[in-house]
Amino acid sequence: MSRAESHAELVERAARWLRNSAGCSFVATEIASSAWESPDAIGWRNATTIVVECKTSRSDFRADAKKPWRRGFPALGTYRYMMAPAGLLTADEMPPGWGLLEVSRRRVIRACGMDPHRNCDPQGDWQHESNAVGETKLLLSALKRLELSIGEKDFRRMSTQSYMRAKEEGQARLAQGGGQ
Repeated sequence: MSRAESHAELVERAARWLRNSAGCSFVATEIASSAWESPDAIGWRNATTIVVECKTSRSDFRADAKKPWRRGFPALGTYRYMMAPAGLLTADEMPPGWGLLEVSRRRVIRACGMDPHRNCDPQGDWQHESNAVGETKLLLSALKRLELSIGEKDFRRMSTQSYMRAKEEGQARLAQGGGQ
């Protein structure tokens, strides 16, 4: 029998799943901001957000259901998942529209929810109206932390370089007739 993963280990697994399996270009974990909700992991894939809440016990899962953003209050995430050790939770227990990611040894198995290999969910079965203001607050909080950690001058230089490089690449594609 393998030892149970800690909450911190599940959060790290969720971040890797968001980057590698869900194709998110930016992932933040346990980031606090002025948004009410602070998800364990959130990823941005184009203009879509995917939230993963990590649960290590059934009592934690039950407590999560009582939070206002689980009961009709605007919540983060266009797509939402619970991640838990295999066998702790079942697909039938998930809130409406939530997926379940089960962790078993070195694998993360999607028990239910949107297939991240598809280009999101055109039918909308798993799609939620997300709290865009809260998501923007989280993203800005992450950017501010980055700016504080590397310094304002380096942050501005890096962000300007990235923008200018993307602008030049886009202009080159347009000049070659590549469209968008």
